[in-house]
Amino acid sequence: MISKYTIQFKILQDTFPLWFHQIHIINAPRVFQMLYAMAKPFLHQRTTDAIIFHSDYETLYLHVDKEILPKEYGGDAGPFDNKESSEAVYGRLGYF
Repeated sequence: MISKYTIQFKILQDTFPLWFHQIHIINAPRVFQMLYAMAKPFLHQRTTDAIIFHSDYETLYLHVDKEILPKEYGGDAGPFDNKESSEAVYGRLGYF
């Protein structure tokens, strides 16, 4: 049964392009970390290397420069505002 899931994860990862450089997860709930720990053995090394958990913002700053982070995350890039992006997406709902 487990080998069936291993094969499915492998097929999914080998055919799905990795479109992100890194994913930073800050203050994840313990249940999320437990689920990730269960899934991690099935994930490709390049995927697990790209997912980084942070317990606080200080460890995030070791990977992401503060000057590109919004103020809400302790950065210098001003307040977070995705109004323009969300309007563009909502304007094209017919495509989704």
